[in-house]
Amino acid sequence: MTGTGKQPKESVSEGEQSPRARPGGRAAAVVAAVRKAAFELLAERGYEAVEIPDIALRAGVNRTTIYRRWPTKSELLLDIMLEEMQAKVPTPDTGSFEEDLAELLASIARVLADPIMRNLFHIMSVRVDRDDQTAKAREEFWNERFAASGQIVTRAIARGEVAEGISARAVLELGAAPLFYRAEAANRWRHKG
Repeated sequence: MTGTGKQPKESVSEGEQSPRARPGGRAAAVVAAVRKAAFELLAERGYEAVEIPDIALRAGVNRTTIYRRWPTKSELLLDIMLEEMQAKVPTPDTGSFEEDLAELLASIARVLADPIMRNLFHIMSVRVDRDDQTAKAREEFWNERFAASGQIVTRAIARGEVAEGISARAVLELGAAPLFYRAEAANRWRHKG
């Protein structure tokens, strides 16, 4: 016992795990459950018809658990989209700018072929004028995505494949814009028809 009357904590030697330690822990399981529930509900009902309590019920968590991590539905949408894009659109590093760009654009095209993801992009584009939180989430999404993907341009400049002073964001916007335009046009046509 210590001077405070408490038992000293047992030390765990390096390489051993405490019996209470869980890989990823409860927090990781809760985040995964919330993301999955939100993704499913957004696909089933659409953005306007889904609220945080619905997501909490589907995920099996208290809604305050969600509000602590994602104070708004827009922030949860942002998190889902960033997670999906990080998983499905990695930043390629083939050693060739042309190959990196082709792989990146092919990954984006595959994501946009998924009706759920296409709809999430549509939500971010149409709600931006009506909702400051969505506008902020959209800006943060694009800043993060261009920062990650911009590495292919930065590496190409370093290899001498692309001229110095070229804006990585401008190159990526020009490359990906037709894909996003096509996805948005498909969504608008689907919603009108």
